[in-house]
Amino acid sequence: MRPIRILSIDGGGVRGIIPSQVLVGVEDLIKKHIGREEARISDYFDIIAGTSIGGILTAMYLCPDENNPKRPKFSAIEVLDILNEKAPYIFKKSMGYSLRSAFGLLRPKYAGSNIEDNFKEYLGKVKLSEVLKPCLITAYDIEKRNAVFFNMISAKKNLEKDFFLTDVVRATSAAPIYFPVANISSLADDEYVLADGGIFANNPSVCAYVEANKLVSNIDMNNVLMLSIGTGIDTFPYKFKKAKKWGAIKWSIPIFHIFMSGISETVDYEMRTMFKDKNKEENYLRIQTVLDKKRINSFSLDDCTKKNLKALNEIGKEIFEENKDELEKFVKKLFSSY
Repeated sequence: MRPIRILSIDGGGVRGIIPSQVLVGVEDLIKKHIGREEARISDYFDIIAGTSIGGILTAMYLCPDENNPKRPKFSAIEVLDILNEKAPYIFKKSMGYSLRSAFGLLRPKYAGSNIEDNFKEYLGKVKLSEVLKPCLITAYDIEKRNAVFFNMISAKKNLEKDFFLTDVVRATSAAPIYFPVANISSLADDEYVLADGGIFANNPSVCAYVEANKLVSNIDMNNVLMLSIGTGIDTFPYKFKKAKKWGAIKWSIPIFHIFMSGISETVDYEMRTMFKDKNKEENYLRIQTVLDKKRINSFSLDDCTKKNLKALNEIGKEIFEENKDELEKFVKKLFSSY
């Protein structure tokens, strides 16, 4: 029996360039393995899951081509090119907006329209129910106070669970401090007020594993193959002498970064443990790196300077090369049967 093949992509703002670069390499390995230049990431994973920028990437990989609805609209390299091109516009603010928001103290740093406007041209009017494969994209409802999991399977069954893909992208990336919460409606006109899924699932691997149960009943680690890709570990230290004096304003940015890193690392530990308990460690591959302040301008999620974008692209390429042997083994398993 062929395993359920899962791809999971962390959140991390502009640092999403790192997993994007890795997946360009993975797609090339797939093409090489089967000898088909038209092969795409979405062809060889049964579920793709993502949070925030990972959710955006998920939507892009699974978006159908309007001229051929059974095929993906974008290759991995096209998704990467779009991210590199659009990142400076997503994280852009006018001086007028900066003044009105008191430079992010009174309002979010960026306007929500930055995300909507820049991805609408690519995703158009595609619905969640129309994506090419089962997916899981996370967000958090701040009014109902519960986690929201956008997924194709539920969207196909229930109009109340179906959304335009642009609204899903807007919701999953509504990072507190950076963007306003998203006020969106399902195709049945049910209203939601949503924040970035990184609040509770910056690494959506466990959520994706649970989602796999909708495809195969009584699933366990014996028939799961998972590739999980991070956006880099932020190891910037917060010293006691400074942190002990922090109040709400000083804690606002650090706590968000700490939550993101802590959640991602905890989920990785849980997944490794679950696979190990079934003696299936080889079925789980986590691609992650420790970010070096000497390489990038900052650990910020919104640093879109040319220097930083170049560094992130280089890091992504290097991570792929460093893990190429493991990734080649993983790609071969994508086509294996058990």
